[in-house]
Formats: sequence, structure tokens, C-alpha cells
Amino acid sequence: MGKSRAAKPTREQKAIIAGAEKDWKEYLVVMDLPNSLIIKNVHTGENEVIEKPLQVGKPGQRHK
Repeated sequence: MGKSRAAKPTREQKAIIAGAEKDWKEYLVVMDLPNSLIIKNVHTGENEVIEKPLQVGKPGQRHK
């Protein structure tokens, strides 16, 4: 069995993981899908699926 392609989470992914009441430091991102995020626990190796919250407005748009 080969190695996992899991990567460190980005700032946006960290916010999604933290919003699911998990410690983002303990997870790697396996796959970033449009409606969900598949993460892997660093210690146990178990995969979990987190549903992404609905986004309002355009991505990257900031309000001043």
C-alpha cells in the first residue's frame, strides 16, 4: 500500500476544521470537494468527512 497524498490544511481549510469543533493541528487534508472536506487524523490514521458551510458572496471578496 502506498503513501497517502494528504497535505497540510490551508487557512480556509483550518477554519472549516475548527468550525467542526476539531483541532486542525491533528488533521491532514486528503481531498477538498466542493461540498465537503475529507480529512485524516495524524495519530489514528482514520478518515473523516466534514460538510462545508454555505458561502455567501464571491470567494475572496472582502467587505470594507
